[in-house]
Amino acid sequence: MMNDLTVIIAILSGLLLVVYFLCSFYGSRSKPELLEALSLILTSSGAVSAVKLGYICLAEASLFIGQLEDQRVPILAGAFAILWVSVSVTLKLFMSHIEYSGGPEGEIT
Repeated sequence: MMNDLTVIIAILSGLLLVVYFLCSFYGSRSKPELLEALSLILTSSGAVSAVKLGYICLAEASLFIGQLEDQRVPILAGAFAILWVSVSVTLKLFMSHIEYSGGPEGEIT
């Protein structure tokens, strides 16, 4: 049986893939790439895991006992970095497939 984190990752991956295919077919009118699709699956997994780890650091401090007791801030910083990279890679991938023609002031025409 799948746990909640797996279901969330699967749903987010599915949504990102749908958006990716729409951007590919209707944005740049290019063929989807397997490596880009796999990248979206990995970034969604990283983002969901980072959010959960950040939540644990902030809301469940009692779990950090023994040697981990003073490591909450570095772990939280690492979770934030993983989330930042995941969102950044996802946005960069989508933007590479969205095309528009800008006018003289950069407006969409």
